[in-house]
Amino acid sequence: MRKNILKEYSSVFYVLLYFFDWITLVFSAIVSHRIYLKSWTLSSSYDLIIGISLLFSALIFPRFDLYRPWRASLIVDEMKMILLAWFSVLFLLFGFLFVTKLGATYSRGWMGTWLVVGFFFLLTERLLLRSLLRLLRSRGFNQRNIIIVGLSGLFGDLIRKIQRMPWTGFNIVGVFSSDAEKIFGGSWDIPFLGNWNEVGSYLQKGNSVDQVWIVMPLKEEEKLKSLLHALRHYTVDIRFFPDFFEVRLLNHSLSEIAGFPVINLSVSPMDGINRYVKAFEDRLLSAIFLTAALPLMLVVAISIKLSSPGPIFYRQERVGWNGIRFEILKFRTMPENLEKEGVQWGKNGKEPTRIGRFLRKTSIDEIPQFINVLKGEMSIVGPRPERPIFVEKFKDEIPGYM
Repeated sequence: MRKNILKEYSSVFYVLLYFFDWITLVFSAIVSHRIYLKSWTLSSSYDLIIGISLLFSALIFPRFDLYRPWRASLIVDEMKMILLAWFSVLFLLFGFLFVTKLGATYSRGWMGTWLVVGFFFLLTERLLLRSLLRLLRSRGFNQRNIIIVGLSGLFGDLIRKIQRMPWTGFNIVGVFSSDAEKIFGGSWDIPFLGNWNEVGSYLQKGNSVDQVWIVMPLKEEEKLKSLLHALRHYTVDIRFFPDFFEVRLLNHSLSEIAGFPVINLSVSPMDGINRYVKAFEDRLLSAIFLTAALPLMLVVAISIKLSSPGPIFYRQERVGWNGIRFEILKFRTMPENLEKEGVQWGKNGKEPTRIGRFLRKTSIDEIPQFINVLKGEMSIVGPRPERPIFVEKFKDEIPGYM
């Protein structure tokens, strides 16, 4: 059996994938009917709505890249696309039923069940397909021949990682570099094919190459232009891996502004809908936790009052989201007026109170911070909000602190 047969018949494979998706959706609809309506037999009216959903899926699924190669992509990314695509299909279906006033004809419970079962079946289908393709690639089938061109040590790391992941099906034919020995240190087993500017000559000889991966620092703009010019006559896929050298990346990603591609070097992930979803989760979970912990908090409050003079809560100014200052709450564990002589980092020479020692050891002293979370001043999971004096100190001492 030829090992490149999947590559030769890739168009047939994607047609079959369409077909498998349709079978999966029909089967999940029947199973949902059995689960909710206790029958395997669907009436002709249900056949109509299933047929319309298949039509919508044929239109929507490609818009979410469900039929692009997911060769080296994370499974969680494919799961997100499947979920969004399937929900979009059902959203259009609900809109169709509303406009045509056919909603009362069909069981809402069945459609709700189909939403869940359909997603589960589609995900299972893709996981099985992904496992099969990974197995075939690891055994030499459906390979893509790659040459790597670069001027930095990053592509040494890239090669080693690809070699540890044979299921991706990337066969690295060789590398082009102006100083391969310096970059790799002689510890690599991939053929050295020549200088970076000899790639065009190599392809002109008719060597079998599917993709050219370019790994260069951003400062090598002129060499990148020269290389792209040399590759202009060839039909290979070209991928660019920018090496940012010492540029510190924090929550980096790719996006688009006014139609222009943008590399986000340091941006907050809490933007758009993500910010509101996280805020809702924080408030909901903190409300549930505070309700459950109320008896314990009452006992702790009484114990603090009886064990030492002073307030129940210790309040301290902290810096939170976007530099906004707020007062963090904790159960008091130290003697009153401890910081009259100034703020110190670490131990301050005084021991906690008797009850305070226990509260600190069990972290019970931090329970009141859920009140800050409920007020929207903190998050259950996120960066530690620090005191303003230490923020000023750390921002110059710790790279990327802000």
